[in-house]
Amino acid sequence: MAEGYGDHEGYWNHNVHYHPLVLGAVPEGCGAALDIGCGDGLLARRLAGRSDAVVGVDVAAEMVRLARERSAGLDNVTFAEADFLYPDREPLGDGRFDFVSAVAVIHHVDFGAALAAVERLLAPGGRAMII
Repeated sequence: MAEGYGDHEGYWNHNVHYHPLVLGAVPEGCGAALDIGCGDGLLARRLAGRSDAVVGVDVAAEMVRLARERSAGLDNVTFAEADFLYPDREPLGDGRFDFVSAVAVIHHVDFGAALAAVERLLAPGGRAMII
């Protein structure tokens, strides 16, 4: 799946359509943002301009590898193979994130468990954008 994924100029997929909406929801002064299901890291790279630090997580090792490769040189973005349903595990953490995004991810898991995990990941007053 990762080979050739998003490697051309002007790359677009149905998820990219929602990026402006997601970026518009990032709170002013966002310290830490989390992109759940980061794929090749495109949204995480875009979040880097609106957050002090961005963590992108995906359960697919190959996508995390690709995200790291494509994001080389961005000092405020990191990627990890991780399952957000376990927010107490590194690099996640309860109450760590001011902003959490999940585009085209939540429908793959138990909805109630997903919302509970996102709630745990958010800092007090944090904001989530789930599409």
